[in-house]
Amino acid sequence: MRVAGYQIGVIPLNIFKNTIAIVGFFLTLVFTSTALWIDLDIHSWALIALSGILGVTLADVFFVASLNRLGASLQALVDCVYAPSVILTAFILFGETIGTVEIIGGTLVGLAVLIGSYKPKEVKNRKALLSGIAFGVAAHILMAIGALVVRDIYQTHSLVWVCLMRFVFGNVFLILLAPLFVKGQPLFYAFTHRKTWKFTIPISILGAFMATLLWLNGFKYSLAGRAAIYNQMSTVFIVLLAIVILKEEITFRKLLSISLGILGALIISL
Repeated sequence: MRVAGYQIGVIPLNIFKNTIAIVGFFLTLVFTSTALWIDLDIHSWALIALSGILGVTLADVFFVASLNRLGASLQALVDCVYAPSVILTAFILFGETIGTVEIIGGTLVGLAVLIGSYKPKEVKNRKALLSGIAFGVAAHILMAIGALVVRDIYQTHSLVWVCLMRFVFGNVFLILLAPLFVKGQPLFYAFTHRKTWKFTIPISILGAFMATLLWLNGFKYSLAGRAAIYNQMSTVFIVLLAIVILKEEITFRKLLSISLGILGALIISL
């Protein structure tokens, strides 16, 4: 995503990956012989539309706005807001609580993220820092709400179908909203810029399509707070993969981060 982002604007790139995800969800329904249409009441449709707008449209825009202001490392620190946001949202919507094991494991995972991602030299001016944090916090809160307001629907109906509808609403809203933000680059530039397809198509399939299915399945089959703490492990995996794939230097800080993250996840699994 980062490589493709050097040549394609944020919103055109999001429109492209969302469209690929929509195709992926649709084909999954077809090949699994799942109904392409489900009759729902107006309230359920409103929740799906809200979920798509909050989680697919606004959360992505706010996340990138935060990333542009903070940089990758500081953004990873703001990511620590994600799990508490999910836990609080689940408590408000469903009355879910977490136990001592989850608190201990979540604390270790949080420490792993802090240790593995913090780089003081990336701190920018105060205005960029505060606005970046605000956008990042907003992104994770919206992401949590977007994922959980439709949980009752995808627990009783096809998760793939709900994902399809979320992305349809989210992408349509993004296209309608885009003219307010996009300047100079056509909205559908990613579809015509074939040189980046080797990046944009795989990230759309792996990220927007497959990762979304796995992510929401976590909420479907587990307590939201527990699933969110596992999600927080993504930053730890980034540190590990940077060492393995990008051949980044192995330092004590990185090893400590990976170890704490894995330990936290194992404790939660007990």
